[in-house]
Amino acid sequence: MTVALPQRLTLEQFLTLPYIEESPAWEFVQGEVSQKPMPGGKHSRIQSLLVGVINGADR
Repeated sequence: MTVALPQRLTLEQFLTLPYIEESPAWEFVQGEVSQKPMPGGKHSRIQSLLVGVINGADR
């Protein structure tokens, strides 16, 4: 679920918000602030496979 603030902010205002370090992460795009959704199980499986491919390329 994405939570958006009703008003537009400047980057300076966004950086002073007390909750931007919380998880899941918050993002600032063209004055709009929204909370990024938590990745799901499919994301974790893809990430794991990608890590294996990257690690295999080092050998």
